[in-house]
Amino acid sequence: MKTILPACLVVIICFTRCHRNLEIQPDTKNENKSAANTARLAFTINAAVSPYDNMILADQPVAFWNDASGTDVTGHGYTGVLMNTPTTTALPNGDRSLLFNGVNQYAEVHAAPALSVSATGVLTMEAWLRPDVLDFPDMEGTGYINWMGKGESGQHEYVCRMYAQNPTGNDQGRTNRLAGNAYTLAGSSAAGSYYQPGADWAISAGEWIHYVFVINTKAVSAQQPYGYTKLYIQRRNSNGELISFEDQDPLNGSELLAGTAPFRIGTRNLSSFFKGAIGKAALYSYEPDSARLAQHGNAMFGYDNLVLSGNPVAYWNTAGTDLTGHGHAAAFINNPGVTTMPNGDASLVFNGVSQYGEVANAPAFSVPVTGVLTVEAWLRPDILDFEKTEGTGYVHWLGKRENGQCEYVARMYGQHPTGEDSNRLNRISGYAFNLPGGKGAGSYYQAAANWPVQTGEWIHYMLIINTIDISSDYPTGYTKLYVHRKNNSGTVVTFQDKDALIGYSVVPQAGSAPFRIATADTGSFFHGSIGKVALYNYELTANQSLQHAERIFNQ
Repeated sequence: MKTILPACLVVIICFTRCHRNLEIQPDTKNENKSAANTARLAFTINAAVSPYDNMILADQPVAFWNDASGTDVTGHGYTGVLMNTPTTTALPNGDRSLLFNGVNQYAEVHAAPALSVSATGVLTMEAWLRPDVLDFPDMEGTGYINWMGKGESGQHEYVCRMYAQNPTGNDQGRTNRLAGNAYTLAGSSAAGSYYQPGADWAISAGEWIHYVFVINTKAVSAQQPYGYTKLYIQRRNSNGELISFEDQDPLNGSELLAGTAPFRIGTRNLSSFFKGAIGKAALYSYEPDSARLAQHGNAMFGYDNLVLSGNPVAYWNTAGTDLTGHGHAAAFINNPGVTTMPNGDASLVFNGVSQYGEVANAPAFSVPVTGVLTVEAWLRPDILDFEKTEGTGYVHWLGKRENGQCEYVARMYGQHPTGEDSNRLNRISGYAFNLPGGKGAGSYYQAAANWPVQTGEWIHYMLIINTIDISSDYPTGYTKLYVHRKNNSGTVVTFQDKDALIGYSVVPQAGSAPFRIATADTGSFFHGSIGKVALYNYELTANQSLQHAERIFNQ
């Protein structure tokens, strides 16, 4: 039975600003910011890195350490040396971050003019941090750790700081405060900004926090004649909303000079060490505007985070990395291209002739492991009659199928299918098979004549094969298909179909064929883009499927 479920989901993002000082000056336009905006427009997506990384690189940082290798992916050569072998952990979007032991592990980058405020008069530091304890094992001063910065005796410049739970002396009451400070070379404070969490929303061990500290000597005003420091903090509340806090403070006119100290992550000058994760550290020679920084925060908790929060057994990015950490790497054959999805994330483009992705067979990719398998992907057909079809005129654009090892496929018909399939114009479907092959049990979406599938249209696809939830109508289980399309009014429309496995006496079994993307068994090839492919060992609900669709279409 076919059902059409129109639905419109409004996503509300709340940005609450918490100012310590009474008057906050608006951003001052400067040449560096204008140049960065121009460069962002001209940026070319790099399929080898994540959507978040592409967003940061588009903003033209002077340095960006995007993973746990210490490599500066800007190409500027500010490679970090990892001291005492820090380990790795996953960020909310599945990317990797350095994990420090709080005793002696850190990363160090040699001193360079571009890493100092004096190079342009503006320096912005950005990172994601996850404190794994709230009282650190190796602290300094009144009870804090300097977890990133540039400074040593006689060569002080700036620091990113976090206080423990019970700081002493004049710092009593600064429980788990996050701060940033600018210094003269001699160590005198030029200014500092901070975020003090309230008792009603204390920082939690294991919480990811987005931190951005700005030192700006160029944006001067009558109230702030020497510029200012500014701190942005973003935290995610229990409702899933990303909340922003901001503090701005005037510089006192002290000269901020370049020193010889290295830039360090995990410590500043080896007097205290951060226990937890620090990732995606970036430095900019200008001040990004607050709206763009909010986009950075949302990108970390974007579509990839939504998918990963559902615990898929596999989820592939454009580099072929399985973001779940389960190690199911994909190899992409014959160099597919890259394009942009509606939310700005990257997706691979296949030529319809020879390009595809392949993942080695694994039990988790087959229905019998749990009795349920959900296959999710986004597709964008770039033509509606494909070059290399099979059968009556269709392509298997994803699946696990070879001769004698048939399990399941995602299928799309061309515009001129033949024989008994002649009325299946651009039908999108999914099938489960017995291992020998033959006719499969499947579900489908047939676009109506008044809303045909369009070349270049993004479509959300979710196929479910379920042998567990049986009933009198589905005595051995079923296949179910969700397809989401966005209409001209901006509404995301859900199409759903459900069919019995018993109709074709299909009993899903595990085969030895690899899992492929853009083809199933190289008998046909998809021409267009396929992205965000994920496999789950349970059935996602209709609401979850819609939420995924809305996140891409409306983010």
